[in-house]
Amino acid sequence: LIVPVGVPQRGQSARAGAMAKLSRKGGPFTIRGRPQFGDPAKKKAKRKAAQEARKAEEERKAKVMAERAAQAAKGPSKKAVKRAKHRDALVAAGKIERTEEDVDQLTKLTRHVVFAIADCQDELELRSNFNSQGTAGKGSEYFMSSRYRFRYALAKDGTPVAQIIDKTPWVPKRT
Repeated sequence: LIVPVGVPQRGQSARAGAMAKLSRKGGPFTIRGRPQFGDPAKKKAKRKAAQEARKAEEERKAKVMAERAAQAAKGPSKKAVKRAKHRDALVAAGKIERTEEDVDQLTKLTRHVVFAIADCQDELELRSNFNSQGTAGKGSEYFMSSRYRFRYALAKDGTPVAQIIDKTPWVPKRT
């Protein structure tokens, strides 16, 4: 039997039906809304203060971003200069080879290239991309096994790329 809320049922007084409350999820039981406490003026002032604080925070973030953009316009950071100098030394030593390929071609996985990552110029940076520096978990076989070797290449735009190459010869399946 479905009876609308607020209509007196058998055994109820007419007063009980007159006190219809907000019904949540229907049924004979109703949940009264939470009573409102506090001064409305104080609540309004508190909301306004919070809004002003958010606006001040947005302005501060915009200012920080502008400062970072100005810093980037000045030139590379100390760390970037040091890294570029180290990259030049690695190229001169023959550890990184210059190529005429772009980054997309160098990071493409092929039959022999099993893993490739851009902006990685030595084994230290390569290991930091693996769990436990490549000593445990997935990817540890690249560092533990003699089956794989590393190749470091410099793309034509100057981005270093690290590749992990499978050394085993590829033999086509016989049909």
